[in-house]
Amino acid sequence: MIKHTRFNIYNQLNNRISFSKAIMFACGIISLLTLAVSLVSPYLYKILIDDIMTNGKIELLYIVIPAMVLLYIIRMVLSGVQTFANKKLSYNTTLKMKSFLLKKILGRDISLISESNLGVESNIIERDSQVVYTFLSSHVVGFFTSLLITAVYMALMIEINLYLGLFSLILLPLTLFISKLIGEKNNKVNKEIWGTESKTKTHLFNSMQKWRDIKTNTLESKFSKEYDKMLDPERKLNNRWMFYYALSDFYYIIKKRFALNVLIYFAGGLFVISGDITIGELLMFISYMESMDAALDSIMRSKADFKGQKAVFGRVFDVLNEPDETRIQECPQNIDLYFDNVSFKYENSDSYVLRNASCKFEEGKKYLIKGKSGEGKSTMIKLLLGFNQPEVGEIMVGQHLVSNIAPRSLLKNIGVVMQENMFFNLSIRENLQIANNDATDEDIINALKSACLYEFVQGLPSKLDTVIGERGVKLSGGQKQRLAIARMILYRPKIIILDEATSAIDSVIESEIINNLNNIFADTTMIVISHKPIPDFQKD
Repeated sequence: MIKHTRFNIYNQLNNRISFSKAIMFACGIISLLTLAVSLVSPYLYKILIDDIMTNGKIELLYIVIPAMVLLYIIRMVLSGVQTFANKKLSYNTTLKMKSFLLKKILGRDISLISESNLGVESNIIERDSQVVYTFLSSHVVGFFTSLLITAVYMALMIEINLYLGLFSLILLPLTLFISKLIGEKNNKVNKEIWGTESKTKTHLFNSMQKWRDIKTNTLESKFSKEYDKMLDPERKLNNRWMFYYALSDFYYIIKKRFALNVLIYFAGGLFVISGDITIGELLMFISYMESMDAALDSIMRSKADFKGQKAVFGRVFDVLNEPDETRIQECPQNIDLYFDNVSFKYENSDSYVLRNASCKFEEGKKYLIKGKSGEGKSTMIKLLLGFNQPEVGEIMVGQHLVSNIAPRSLLKNIGVVMQENMFFNLSIRENLQIANNDATDEDIINALKSACLYEFVQGLPSKLDTVIGERGVKLSGGQKQRLAIARMILYRPKIIILDEATSAIDSVIESEIINNLNNIFADTTMIVISHKPIPDFQKD
């Protein structure tokens, strides 16, 4: 369990992603330079009032006015440089964190795929990743420079007048209490909002991916109403969050615009009347006090936000601290497959899908697994690929347990075509080259011909450059299966698995494709899963 302190979080982040410490240092230096400029300006106003206006030293105008203009220009330049540095730090760190989080999520053990939640993981990558920049800029650089700035201004205010300086801190205890209270409330609300947003985002993703089915079955109104109903808790939570945010702003405005100003002007006026300070010194004191108050507000807001973001840090570190893949065994050259007394049942199920199953698939031979739906055919493949782990028994590739073989090494040797296959919103050529980056147009055309899809592609206006839509929605079920077979041909695996891969293809084309695969992969292990006979399949 990570303790959420600034130093601990900084060390955790520093050990995982690279971020520019030079830019962070530059932001801190610019803040201190801005402080130096801010210290000089009130002093010039004091000279203007006490020496020039009150005592008539007009010659000082030739020094004060150019100095004020110069300070104004310096502040503009510093502000511009600081904005640029902050934006650069923001973009760089946020993008790096997004990339790192995606890498960690995609690098999970393959057996955890079924536990993935699109809404949750999308929220972590897109929204929670921004917490890194906020942390570095506000809770590290901003927080510690604000502490220093507050100390400097406080020392100068006490130097001007001890009692007035101490009097200006009268509302500090209340500010600390309000900051702590609002931070805790925001932390709770933010956690609830994030959970609600994750659920609605998952529903939204699923709806968008199934929009074709929704449209076909005229379910638009049903899904829209369900989504709107799911947004109700989010609306209520956002109202609570806005209430706490407005309460915080209301308090700071009352404190700054009324309480402090009224109290300081009143108390300061008494000191001016008594002759303890001049009018110029009072105005300089008030300017320093306002700057100190702004720095103090920055500290308080950082503390409140830091508390409010603990739930975010928790989610981010849950991903960052996930163990890396520990299976490093390379897939052996001998890829005979063995199921030895394997039993398996799905979670929350009492019945076994497989019980004491034993079989062997010899390298280079052809196998047909035929049976009714629910008899464990596809489950065997999921176990072989490592998607699930058997409760009892062993699954071997050569002399190595599948559970010890690195998934990347195992899957490089196995080509799988399912009944439903994943495609990207890219062109036909790009979807095929995912399997083989070095594939030429000639290789792609030959693969399409073997999958009986070449004539269809040639008939398209853009041919190989035709974009097929998200998940291949522009293609029919049979066309997607044939495209997946073409992709597998380009992949050239040592083991081929066809899991109901031709279920949407008519028998004539199916027979031609199977014949082509028998010729192309004559010496390759091929496992075909089907609930029906496969014509022309040369099984051993």
